[in-house]
Order: sequence, then structure tokens, then C-alpha cells
Amino acid sequence: MPVETAVAAASLLSGRTRRPGVHLCLAHGGGALPAVLPRSDRAQILAGRAEAAGHRMLGERARELWCDSLTYDADSLRLTVERFGRDHVLLGTDYPFAAREFPPGVVLDDLDEHLRAAISRDNLCSIVAGRRHRSATRPATG
Repeated sequence: MPVETAVAAASLLSGRTRRPGVHLCLAHGGGALPAVLPRSDRAQILAGRAEAAGHRMLGERARELWCDSLTYDADSLRLTVERFGRDHVLLGTDYPFAAREFPPGVVLDDLDEHLRAAISRDNLCSIVAGRRHRSATRPATG
């Protein structure tokens, strides 16, 4: 599944359609995507797409996506945070499946307390708070 997640995410990132206000969250720390982003960026440079007006590299655009923390490994999670941004990673457990992390969130134990708080709580709270704010400021229709 990590490769399939990476392929789907690369398609999302290289496509032109954007959905403002939609938060797309990839499973399993973005799958293999964090590891292949530098190679994808290099391919864009070699193909001459990096110089196109308004073109952004896939590595930069990856920060538009969200992913969960289910990497089973603190080093992999750190790479995921580096690629997606510390504010775009949410707690993931794979519950109720057999491959779930046990105990839930154990991969966060090796992270500093601020990053642990961001992933386990704060990042999701910011999404929810943003949705509430947008709903409250949207004009009523009817």
C-alpha cells in the first residue's frame, strides 16, 4: 500500500485542479511519497518543467497535503514531517485492523514534546477550528 499511496499522491500533486478548503489526508505517513519526492523534483528539473511560469515542484506542493503518523518508526515519521510540514501530520493508528499501532501513538514517544502535541492533538484542532470559522463566516443561503 505505500507505493499505491505514493502514486495516488503524485497524481494529486501533478494535477492542475485544486480544491480550496479541502484537506486531503494520506494514510501511512504518505506511503513511499516522502522518500521519492526528491527524485520527483529532480525529474521535473531534467524534464525542463521547473522553469515553467507558475510551476511548483512536487516537493513544495506536498505541503498542501496532510498525512497520518502511522509509519511505525520515528525516523520515518521525522522524514514525513520534513516533507509535509509539522503542521500537516495527524495521529494515525490503523485501528481496528491487525496492522494497527499498539499502543496507539507509540511512534510519537521518540519525538520532542511540541511535535508530539502537534501531531497528536493540535494539528487536528486547527483544522476543526478553521472549519468552524469558515462555517460561521459563510453567508446563509436559502
